[in-house]
Amino acid sequence: MTAFGTGYMISNMRHEALGLGMQTDLLTILGPQARVQAYVRSGGPVSDGNPELNNRLVRTLNEGLARCEAGRGDIVLVAFDHAENISTADQMGSLVSGTRILGMGTGSLRPTFTWTATAATFLLDVANCSIENCRLLLAGPHAAGSALTVTAPITVSAAGCSIQNCEILFGYDADQIVTVGITTTAAATRFRFYNNYCYGETAAACTTFLRLVGSDHLQIIGNTISGCTTAVAIGLVQFITTDSLFAVILNNRIHHALAASESCVSVSAGATSSSGFVDYLHLSTLANSANQLVLGHANGAWGLSAAAFRFGRFINVGNLAGERAAEVTVVSA
Repeated sequence: MTAFGTGYMISNMRHEALGLGMQTDLLTILGPQARVQAYVRSGGPVSDGNPELNNRLVRTLNEGLARCEAGRGDIVLVAFDHAENISTADQMGSLVSGTRILGMGTGSLRPTFTWTATAATFLLDVANCSIENCRLLLAGPHAAGSALTVTAPITVSAAGCSIQNCEILFGYDADQIVTVGITTTAAATRFRFYNNYCYGETAAACTTFLRLVGSDHLQIIGNTISGCTTAVAIGLVQFITTDSLFAVILNNRIHHALAASESCVSVSAGATSSSGFVDYLHLSTLANSANQLVLGHANGAWGLSAAAFRFGRFINVGNLAGERAAEVTVVSA
């Protein structure tokens, strides 16, 4: 750390932008106008000689959310060692608009939320809320042989919400699986999905991981998504039912690990006029046909209709045969 005027400059250290703050390897830095309403730690409340801190310590995230005021940009800080199970429907029912849920720490030391019941849900159902820098284990890991299918762990149904800088597990083994990991509704305009690392084990196939239903102006940027769906032609990202218009999809890596997989992204019935700009995209499938290299082909890595999307120059597609394409022809069928 180097002295710099009336402050300090941090160098030689990993850092990530977190909305109005910054996460480094050593600490979380928040802006001067941050309104921290609660500190969540599953081991607390505890006494550490700081009355101000002690008055804000709570044991569960929902307790912390209940202290926030709607539309004020309040922050709930979640401790690096916090661990909490999501076991009921709408477990975070105290969420109010404009709230940031901000995890502290890095790597596996970030706060961990584990879904433990079929109907367990975390709903982003009020506007402009975010989940940042957390570990979200949507199904497992639980004890060996513990069968669990979590139907719809996260649904986004309000405008301006985001999930960013998170680690998301969407399938642990053949017995601990997710049906659809994250679902948006048509009310989820301007949804932002940034810089997340998302993965599911090969044995834990889902229907799809990210289901986009009429989410206009969405932004999917900087993510890695690797896992399986139950059908070779259904991608880990699926546009379906209602068109999502004016999407921005940049700098993503998607690998469909199902044997003979065809699509990483699929545009399904009802959403075939979805539109947006796509660039800096790497898609990987396990089929061995050259069709996977054609965006918009019925068996392509970006499957079915792609006519309303505009693709940039930096698109890379690979298949099991070792064939690759850096510039891919877009066809309508």
